[in-house]
Amino acid sequence: MPTGSKEGYGAVGGGLAPSMWEMSGKCSRRPVDFGYRPVYRPMHVGWLIGWCSTSLLAAYVGSASAHAILVRSSLADGPIPPHAATAVTLRFNSRIEVNLSRVVLLDGAHAERPLEVAPGTNAGEMVVQVPALGPGAYGLRYRVMAADGHLTDGTLRFSVAGRG
Repeated sequence: MPTGSKEGYGAVGGGLAPSMWEMSGKCSRRPVDFGYRPVYRPMHVGWLIGWCSTSLLAAYVGSASAHAILVRSSLADGPIPPHAATAVTLRFNSRIEVNLSRVVLLDGAHAERPLEVAPGTNAGEMVVQVPALGPGAYGLRYRVMAADGHLTDGTLRFSVAGRG
């Protein structure tokens, strides 16, 4: 090791103190520098950022939105009169996209007939125009698109009683 010079100090370790290699006495001169300098950066930074943003998005979507679930219909208010067209209101627990939602009428033979739907007075409501029906068992099969993009389908069964 040269005396009076800092040339040999810290060649491997990078500090002002001599490196372990230099102190062992097996090195009489500075080690060869191959130009490789380790770059210290957090491992998998992109993966970590992606994971965190996905977790936050999932937490936001899970808390702010849900499937549109039918919570009430005007069919619960009373029976549908026979041979008279009726407007049925369907209320869901979240906002729905009425333009992307469909309702069909099922009769006793399970034949399907598309029905006209319109927005209700609230964001989670739609009004279905049910045509005049004779006495019997029927169903409204609906498929609604919630504002969060989830599709929900179900069938609401009802009956039309004859005049007694």
